Amino acid sequence: GSFIDITPLNVALSTKYIGLSFERVAHYAMAAHPEHHFLTINIQRQPWSLRQIGIASENRERLIELIIDELRAEDPSWEPDVLAESLANYDFASNVNFLDDRVRIYFSDYSLGSYLVEAQERDFRTPEIRALLGEPIGTLVTT
Repeated sequence: GSFIDITPLNVALSTKYIGLSFERVAHYAMAAHPEHHFLTINIQRQPWSLRQIGIASENRERLIELIIDELRAEDPSWEPDVLAESLANYDFASNVNFLDDRVRIYFSDYSLGSYLVEAQERDFRTPEIRALLGEPIGTLVTT
């Protein structure tokens, strides 16, 4: 049969945010392997609010460039064109937690290249990446 597991992954605490992340694993009958997806929630501490993270469309290309640069600095075997294509439509809003000096991005299966069947989380310390994902685009709930 088919079923979905939802597992808490991390609580990322920083002075400004509390970040919660969950992994959703969908097991489909007859599938070769399960599908991994993530969900992140960012709570701002002062004022207490649930924050919606996003990126302005005009900044998307620059964000992807910076992520590719940082991945390739760590491992030059990453293919920039493959990464650019994979990240072009990536849902950063559901896959980012803010920390004090970096952002943590959760990548689902195949999101860093069609051959990479491996979900992973990576921390990006480039200040511009943090700034582009930056101040959240909206407040969903304020108390």
